Amino acid sequence: MDRRSAIRQLFLSKPSDYMRLREPEYSESSDERNVKAIANSVPTSYNRHTVWSSLGRNLGLFSRSALTPNLGTYGNLGVEAIEKDGNYQVVRIGKRTFVIGAVVAGAIAAGAVAYYFVPGFRNLVNGFIDKSPPSIKDLKWEPTRVVNGKIYDGKVSFVAEDWLSDISEAYIDFVPVYPPEIPKEAFPAEDPRSFTLRPNETPSKTASFSQAFTGLKGGKGYQIKVRAKDTAGNESTGKAYNSDNKTGNILDIPYLRQFEDLTDSDDILVGAYYMSYWGKKSWFNFNLVGVRTPLLGYYDFANPYIFAKQTDQATGHRIDFFMVSFNYADTIDDPKKFLGVINNPISNNIRIALLYETEENLPQKLLSPENIFYGDYFTDLDDKNTLDQMKAHFTYINEMYFSSERFLRIQGRPVVMLYHSGAFIGDVSHGLGMIRDLSQDYGFNPYIIGDNMFWDGHSEPNLLTLELYDAISDYDMIGGRKWFTDTILHYESSLDKEFDFWQDATRQRGVPLIPLAIPGFDTRGITDCCKEVLERDITKWPLRLQIAKKHLDSTIRTMMISSYNLWTENSQAEPSIGEGFSVLDGIKNL
Repeated sequence: MDRRSAIRQLFLSKPSDYMRLREPEYSESSDERNVKAIANSVPTSYNRHTVWSSLGRNLGLFSRSALTPNLGTYGNLGVEAIEKDGNYQVVRIGKRTFVIGAVVAGAIAAGAVAYYFVPGFRNLVNGFIDKSPPSIKDLKWEPTRVVNGKIYDGKVSFVAEDWLSDISEAYIDFVPVYPPEIPKEAFPAEDPRSFTLRPNETPSKTASFSQAFTGLKGGKGYQIKVRAKDTAGNESTGKAYNSDNKTGNILDIPYLRQFEDLTDSDDILVGAYYMSYWGKKSWFNFNLVGVRTPLLGYYDFANPYIFAKQTDQATGHRIDFFMVSFNYADTIDDPKKFLGVINNPISNNIRIALLYETEENLPQKLLSPENIFYGDYFTDLDDKNTLDQMKAHFTYINEMYFSSERFLRIQGRPVVMLYHSGAFIGDVSHGLGMIRDLSQDYGFNPYIIGDNMFWDGHSEPNLLTLELYDAISDYDMIGGRKWFTDTILHYESSLDKEFDFWQDATRQRGVPLIPLAIPGFDTRGITDCCKEVLERDITKWPLRLQIAKKHLDSTIRTMMISSYNLWTENSQAEPSIGEGFSVLDGIKNL
């Protein structure tokens, strides 16, 4: 038997002795020493090899090293293998190699246990390999206490997620938004609020957070900014909330009311005349800058935030609707401007009616003094051109306004008032009939209010037309020859008597009366349109309101305020620098 065969026989005679891989008490036998001696004398041509233990191989997985011509000391080299029929069999594991492998295996096992059960160790490891910040999902704002449309309290909630590290804490910033184009004095003062939150549950890669916010002052919008930090120290960055995939950490809250909506707090329908022509230049064109200053500054009506503030203030003081000035030429130039503003969801749902500006929309005629019972200019409803223009205007109104859910309806009918209808001449019945027939084609039956109540309107021609309207009112109860003589001493008592006359006149004709109150009237230094002056006296304002309330019609119980924002005539109820909310407060306490 040659030496190679002898070696094979010795190795194969006691395979169990040479395959015990994990027995620390293992010791060499005499036969093994003989085998080692023979093996050490085998030339390298006999393919003697060494297999080394490596990290991760100590659990019984071994890899073959390169050919080792000189094996050296058996115990120091670790694992020895010998070729058998083209395969390598493990012959022996040295003690030192086994100990090292066991230590390494134990360290890895201990590390795995520590990673999963010891947060501090896991965070230390993640700090080296986790560089991605947590993501924010399901960021929500939920009102929790709402009174008459005003949100006093709310809750912010969101979920933070991380792919590797646990969520350690989160942060919420609740920031009031002050549009720069509006004076900050127009807003109730309110500071930003910030909170640091920590997970309530066992630390994990997903954590839910919520925070209550109480005592919100409103009158503005808010921005919610949330962030989350993981145990590796990564912090989420700003990203606008996407409602489609429900991700992002910045959420804008639209305008929240400053005042409770009191429009349903009583059975009186209160309207206010509203001018929509205010823009950046009009204040200067009317020489108002520095003379009369709105609390909102010299605003642009096209800014939807302005209309939100105004409707909040109005409905918060019991004004139910705006009777908006309608000039066809202005509207047709920018048809979406007004509709876009009044239909804006932040406009607090005030209702809208139209004041059809007859003098601006239709041709005017100057009559001789003997025919004057209203003023100098009249609208001739026998004139074909006049009727054609009126028809075009009301076609537009039917198409663009009457179908709006925001449009005011009395007895289920859209409301429109014809300004200075007391100055209509010609066949008034035919003119109004044209409006009604046209609207009927669109499926509407308009509630038409005539502007026929005025100090010099007691003449028969005017009174005979009252029954053509659905209700009678006036724009301001200012002006006319009779007004100067009656009101020179005491406006309030004269107003009470004038309303008595018109209440009787309308009752006789079965037409409701819509009385009104005006806080003042003065165009001096602003325009040269009028000579009449009614001094603003806030102390007399409650009395003027009570006189109007006294003459409410029992069927529709509607009254007007002249005006909400006609600053050129100094009749505005809109809050101002100086008077504040005093005029609106009078309406609220009506």
